[in-house]
Amino acid sequence: MKNKRFALTRVVAGVTATALLAACGTGSESSDTTERTRNTASGWTATTEPTKAVVFGTQDGLVEWVDVPASSSKVSSYNMYTAPASATGNTISMVAFDSARSEIVFGGNTPTSGVFVSRKNFEVGAPITVYSAGNGFMYGGGYDSSSRVAVFAYSNLGSPTYVINSVDETGSPMLQSTVPFFPIVHYDGSRALLTTGSNIREIAVTNPASTIASTPDIATTPFDMWGFAKDPLSDAVYGARHNSGEILKGNLDGSSGTFLEVGRVVNPSSLAAFSDGTLVAGTGAAAVATAPVEGALTVVDPTGKVANIDIGGIGSGASTSGVQSVWAVESPIATAPPSVSVDASGNLVCSDATWRGDLPLSRLSRAPVASARTYGWFIEGKEISGEMSETLITEDSGNFSCAVIAYNGAGVGYSAQSAPLAYVPPAPTTTVAPVEDTTTVPGAGDATTTTIEASGGSDSMPAESPVVTVPAVTPGAPVAVVTPSLRSAKWTFKGRTVKVTFRKYSGAKKYRLYVSGATKKTIACKTGKTTVTCTTTTLKKGVNSFSAKALSTSNVTLAVSTKTRITK
Repeated sequence: MKNKRFALTRVVAGVTATALLAACGTGSESSDTTERTRNTASGWTATTEPTKAVVFGTQDGLVEWVDVPASSSKVSSYNMYTAPASATGNTISMVAFDSARSEIVFGGNTPTSGVFVSRKNFEVGAPITVYSAGNGFMYGGGYDSSSRVAVFAYSNLGSPTYVINSVDETGSPMLQSTVPFFPIVHYDGSRALLTTGSNIREIAVTNPASTIASTPDIATTPFDMWGFAKDPLSDAVYGARHNSGEILKGNLDGSSGTFLEVGRVVNPSSLAAFSDGTLVAGTGAAAVATAPVEGALTVVDPTGKVANIDIGGIGSGASTSGVQSVWAVESPIATAPPSVSVDASGNLVCSDATWRGDLPLSRLSRAPVASARTYGWFIEGKEISGEMSETLITEDSGNFSCAVIAYNGAGVGYSAQSAPLAYVPPAPTTTVAPVEDTTTVPGAGDATTTTIEASGGSDSMPAESPVVTVPAVTPGAPVAVVTPSLRSAKWTFKGRTVKVTFRKYSGAKKYRLYVSGATKKTIACKTGKTTVTCTTTTLKKGVNSFSAKALSTSNVTLAVSTKTRITK
């Protein structure tokens, strides 16, 4: 186990292009146009295969990160947090990774026989406890990054308790109810999947005892199928039987009949799935047990075409280092390239590319950090050196295209180039300068300086949009990049209407309210002289999530405020 400090890189346009050039590669440059283009056609290549990592929580209280090796080996994991050891065992029973915010969400059992759920950025501040109970034993749970909601279950003095809690609102569960079975639940903003140990079922989010669909029960006792994940390539689900070491596959509609065995792992306690359908299983104690187990990870191909990848040497290595919860992470992959347009000032603008989203039911994060983008510009297919902003100001004519670099903790992803846009710069305009008073004020300088916070960490009147440069990434060393919050946001909930107001944000060009969950819509917000107001009505009943965002021209999130409520 290693301790690693995660570096933070946020660069204002014009300061440096080092990180971009490190990411894009190098090349000789000519001295004219076409001066700044490379001598050869661009070597820019779109990323098609992600790098893989796993975030995991252990019996003895570690929250750690490990890159997935190409073959079975012992590796060094990176410690992101160490919780005080629990008196009841299984200290970290729930872990998730919010790749868009570089934040871990984790929960488990306390030294005083209580339970907790917390969130923490890689290196920014201490953990924030969002839920706690004085008595209990945590089974596990899931997390949805779009709604910022954790759904989990624990035994409250022997009574199984189901909880829905926003990670942005401390100690304010939206739902807390008793259920007639021991469950572990996953949630993606719309659907909730749950295991009782004997089967996997889809449930009504706000009524866990209401079953929508279910797999058959496993054929034999003990009912020990605690780890589970949805197949990212289909609606099938995978379950892990702790005692027999079986990895099983089934269908929620029961069409597969009994479960099919697709792999074996020693004492699997939890499962997560990658985009290609491979699974990562954590070796640990059963969810409802506390027997000490030495932790390990295994990557399993359920098709049987590729041998298992056994990952050892993780965590503390102690006999109580069992892995109790796993979450898969992948570097960004673009699903559609950006596009080039011309803004009102006649300058070229590159939109953001479209990137793969998270799959919480598969326990997989792959979204890029919301506030980190770097841009590449091309003329006649040749890369223009040093241009990394979303806006290109040029006096050249030609066919221009662009591409985008995005980042998350697992690494960097490159988009494909956009379709070219034929561009002719606007004719320069001639203005007559007004006659100015040339009186010199003693001690006055001859220049005006405007300072823009690179972090975008404060609300203010719009100014030039800061460019956040994607850092050059060394494999195995996640980098924390923080997406700022709209700290001035004030939310009002009344019946099926929601309104949020906040101050205009420095660098933002537009403001949107995104609604997900039971209701799905996007609202263009109204802007005043200094404030922004977003309102939506006719919400559908159920769990609704709201994200107010300040956006750049290319729709990169500069700041966000998120709320989730149950609409009745």
